Amino acid sequence: MQQQVNDLEQRLQEMKTQMEEIQKKNKEIANKNKEIANKNKEIIDKTQELSNKNQELEGQHQQLQAQTFEISGKFKAIQDQWDLIPTTNKNQGGFIMDGVTLAFGGYLAEENAIRSSNLQADINSPFSKIPFNPNPGNLLLTPTQAQQAASGYYNQSSFNATARQSRFSVMAQGNADKNTLVTGYYEMDWLGDSPTANGTQSNSYTARVRHLYTNIDWTDIGWHMLAGQSWSLAVLNTQGVTPRNEEIPVVIDAEYMPGFVWNRQAQIRVVKDWDKKYWAAISLEQSQTSGVGGSTPNGVLNNYTLPAQGGGLLTPGNYSVNKFPDIIGKLAMETNLGHYEVFGMLRNFDGTYTNPNVTAAGQSSWAGSSGRLGRS
Repeated sequence: MQQQVNDLEQRLQEMKTQMEEIQKKNKEIANKNKEIANKNKEIIDKTQELSNKNQELEGQHQQLQAQTFEISGKFKAIQDQWDLIPTTNKNQGGFIMDGVTLAFGGYLAEENAIRSSNLQADINSPFSKIPFNPNPGNLLLTPTQAQQAASGYYNQSSFNATARQSRFSVMAQGNADKNTLVTGYYEMDWLGDSPTANGTQSNSYTARVRHLYTNIDWTDIGWHMLAGQSWSLAVLNTQGVTPRNEEIPVVIDAEYMPGFVWNRQAQIRVVKDWDKKYWAAISLEQSQTSGVGGSTPNGVLNNYTLPAQGGGLLTPGNYSVNKFPDIIGKLAMETNLGHYEVFGMLRNFDGTYTNPNVTAAGQSSWAGSSGRLGRS
């Protein structure tokens, strides 16, 4: 019996020990659960913090996206304007204002003319007035040349310094549409000569117009039109038949050089090109003739020129009588060997004549010329 009691006591003790271990385990588990709960709370708090941060970043992302769209829109608008400008006009400098490209140009010049024979001229040389040797045996002299030679022009040298050929220009370009480029161009120098201009003290020479025109290029169909004052269509071009591509002698002399065919005058010009290789052009230009005259019988008076009237905005002097503009046509071609042109011109000459039987009768005639030009 006693043995059974001892066994029961031993089992109770074992069960008590097991219960204590279970309670200890439960306490450890409770502590673990509490620790896990704390960890979960930290995770929840961190998750909430991250969620708030994510919402903040999402807001910033939306703001950046809106700014990106705005910048992209502005860039596209600028790119669209850039795409409208033909490639040949994209590297001419200047700045864009309201869709119009403004480019300024020009230079400052101080130039000297030293002549062995005096021409009494500024930086331009009147080639027809160059003095000849006054040798009395020189039978090639005209009466005017002989008079100049006798007056000492031939044996007298001269020096002249000037800044009058300094130049300023402004060009405005814009697109009416993707295929229509409109250009306005103005260029000036100081070779004007007002009645008060002189070279004795202030050298106050006046500005003058060199170029003042509008040009339109329809790039998709190859048509071009110029209206205003520019180089005559008769001037040789370096490429095509478009303005600002003329082949101008690079010399100091403002009269350029003998043999150079040139005029700068008001005109209306229309040009057609085929793939920028073949060109055809026609121009109606201001007609003005110097040195006209004719042989007339005794008692007959011919008027080929008339003096300028007061208030007519013309400088004093005689102007030729012209009924019609000069008509100039040109064909040009680009080849691997160079640029070649042929051109022709028609001019009308008009005048009046009087004699005892006829008063102010009119006479009119046409004359023409042609030429060939090229550069390689």
